[in-house]
Amino acid sequence: MLFFIPQLDIMKNQIILIVLTIVTLLVATIMIIFIDAQHLSAYGSILAASGSFIAVIWFMGSLRYQAQQLKEQREQFQKEFDRSNEESRRNALLLAKEILLTAEKRALAVNSDLSSVEQIYHNYIDLIELKDILKSSDPKVVQASLSLWHKRETPAIELLKGIKSAAQVYFIAINKLDIDYTAAPEDFVSEYGQDLWSLPFFSAYQACAMSLAEFMITLKPSRKAVHFATLGVMVTLTSKNVLKMDKIKEDIAEYEAKGRKIPVIAEILRDKTNQ
Repeated sequence: MLFFIPQLDIMKNQIILIVLTIVTLLVATIMIIFIDAQHLSAYGSILAASGSFIAVIWFMGSLRYQAQQLKEQREQFQKEFDRSNEESRRNALLLAKEILLTAEKRALAVNSDLSSVEQIYHNYIDLIELKDILKSSDPKVVQASLSLWHKRETPAIELLKGIKSAAQVYFIAINKLDIDYTAAPEDFVSEYGQDLWSLPFFSAYQACAMSLAEFMITLKPSRKAVHFATLGVMVTLTSKNVLKMDKIKEDIAEYEAKGRKIPVIAEILRDKTNQ
């Protein structure tokens, strides 16, 4: 039925043009009939005017017909464009689903004590290892605490990295351009999560991901301290020659300039960089 609608419009326009043409010819004929024979020169003017008027009628009709065709083409192109966008969006969501499931498996594989993503947050917020990491000068004690700490933090990082990767696939598919893909996973999820949680597959991770992202952002200074502690253990148990000490010196100076204290085990880094 919809196929015949444009055809009916075209036929309607043609009928109008034909009627206007016939009316013009009738008017011209009547005028010629009633013109006095003494004014035969007016015949040419009437015929010329009628011809010009008919030409204008058909020219306007042609323009209207072309405009109708262009409108129909635009509508068809828009439908095809919308269909293509919807297909791209659907495919992107399916790929995002696979990325999310892979990230979930990878996150849970890090710590065998975890059986679901909901447990990642509750396991992470237990900061018991941080005391030894920040206060102990014994590299063995700090190393053992670091191992336990990484089992808490790595699942959270893996999950948020997966959400970021899945989001990137989706955002590119829908041509969303104002996205900072250089942001850390926790910053990315905190910033753009609002654009994701209403979507299929992403919504299942909302509560856990948002809690993890906000906690990790709050914990950034302590997480940086953990990084320094890791380097301190490496220098204590191995050699400073394996590290870029100039860069470490800059990081420590920047960290302490904000009124923060580096871990005790990491003080050796400051000492060695000053040598």
